[in-house]
Amino acid sequence: MPSILLHRDGIVWATRPNHHFQPGEKLNIVTHSHGGNVVAEATQNGIAHKIDTLVTLGVPIRPDYNFSESQVGQHLNVYSNNDKVQINGGPPVLVYADPATGPYYSFEAGRTVDLPGVKNLDATSQAGAHSELWSKPGTWDKVVVPELKK
Repeated sequence: MPSILLHRDGIVWATRPNHHFQPGEKLNIVTHSHGGNVVAEATQNGIAHKIDTLVTLGVPIRPDYNFSESQVGQHLNVYSNNDKVQINGGPPVLVYADPATGPYYSFEAGRTVDLPGVKNLDATSQAGAHSELWSKPGTWDKVVVPELKK
């Protein structure tokens, strides 16, 4: 399977850019944080090979990044209610402008993906913070793996 690195600035680099998929060869991607939005944009702009399994960890669900689920087989979206980064990773929305102090913006984002075929997995019991969605083994072993085995 080709390895893929998702750069947080929105650049998708494949370690084997000229890879030709063999019949039956799968493309599985795991992302964290804004990396999920990078994949969402890639699915909108067209990707050469459908993603068989996509696991998104702590993605700020924003209205300006939408997954084209026709480009994704299985999509597991993992979130934690303890994750304060995810819900503050949205696009800037002007809340009010104070002449003395200037504008105040909100950066709210969601936790779950409301699309058919997406399974939202609550990892609150395993992850106490944004980085723990990928760094704590319990998130993967107790939340993701059981879904992958179904």
